This record gives sequence, C-alpha cells and structure tokens, in this order.
Amino acid sequence: MLTKVQKQKINRLFTVCDADHNGLLEVSDFDRVSRSLAAIRGHAEGSPGYAAIRARYAAWGESAAPFMPGGRMTMREHLAFHEAALGEPAAFDALLGAMADTIFEVLDADGDGRITPDELAGFYRAYEIEGDVAAAVFPRLDADGDGALSRGDIRAAVAQFYRSDDPAAPGNWLFGPWESAPVEPA
Repeated sequence: MLTKVQKQKINRLFTVCDADHNGLLEVSDFDRVSRSLAAIRGHAEGSPGYAAIRARYAAWGESAAPFMPGGRMTMREHLAFHEAALGEPAAFDALLGAMADTIFEVLDADGDGRITPDELAGFYRAYEIEGDVAAAVFPRLDADGDGALSRGDIRAAVAQFYRSDDPAAPGNWLFGPWESAPVEPA
C-alpha cells in the first residue's frame, strides 16, 4: 500500500510527464518532451544530437506502452501501476536501476559523466517545471556537495523518490515540488 507521501510524489510525476496537460499520460507525451529537450539543448532537427534524444525518449515510450492500454494512462491507473510495481520488490529494483540510468543519460547533456545545475535546469524546462526549481533542487540531490550529480546521486534520488516515506528525503524533489500534489486522483 502506498503511503500519502508516495502517492503525492507519483501523482506529481504524472503531472510532470503529461506534456500536453490533457489528464492522460500518453506515448505522445514522450515525443513532445523529447522535441522540447532537443530544442533547449540547441540540437537542430535531423542532427545527431536531436536524433539521440528522440531515440532515447522513443525507447522510453515503447517501454511504457505495454502498461498503457490504448496508448494512454489516467492518473489513477498510473498510481495503481506504481502500487503494484512497488509490491514486487525484486522486479521493481531492476526497473529502478534501469530508470535511474536512463534519467542520468538524459540529464547528462554533454556526456561527461556528471550533471551540472544547467543540465538539470534544461531538463526541467523541457518538462515545463518552474524555472527556479532546479536551483532549489540541485543542492538537495548533490549529496557530496561537489557541484555535480553523479550516476550514484541519481540512483539514490530515484530510489528515494519511489521508496521513501520521509518527507525530507532529498530524492523526493527529483521532479520538483511534490507536497501540493493530490493524494487521490480526481
């Protein structure tokens, strides 16, 4: 059973990923965000950078498609999916690792193995997360305070985001402010 904190974070994630704000998470939302992120990073349509981002998001969308009957998912279905997935710890651990690695690779715009505040800010802009949120979130995620996020930092943040019931856990902020997200979908 998901706790109130987990429900709020997962519902925040749904809201962030619903790129067209129609109340449904659809494969097309992955496409919209990938185009936005490519543009934010200055990749012209048809360039290798543009193609790489689009391919990463297309793969992400394809991996989600089996869980989205008819190519879409409501917030309630999204919450139920995560509740069921978290109920299978071994399988979910593998999913978390893959998800964290994908998030890291998407965030690491220049491929140098570290995520800067500017890279996080660009990612947030692609998801239409408020402009100043990255500046507030970055220090929470930067566990060692070295000014960059490592793959380990992202793995820890993803694990906390999904598993932690501690409202103060830094990973809760991975997708921005979550405290005002609904506990139960409308």
